[in-house]
Amino acid sequence: MDHSALDFERDKDIIIPRALFATTPETFDTDIATLENLYSRKQIL
Repeated sequence: MDHSALDFERDKDIIIPRALFATTPETFDTDIATLENLYSRKQIL
């Protein structure tokens, strides 16, 4: 997938699940904080 072609709003249904799938216990806090800067908690859930 060409990351430069992604739009944060239009492609949130692709970005959020992939970000959650890619997180690890070590990076979870940072990864969630990054997602919460882009999306509401409701959108993430």
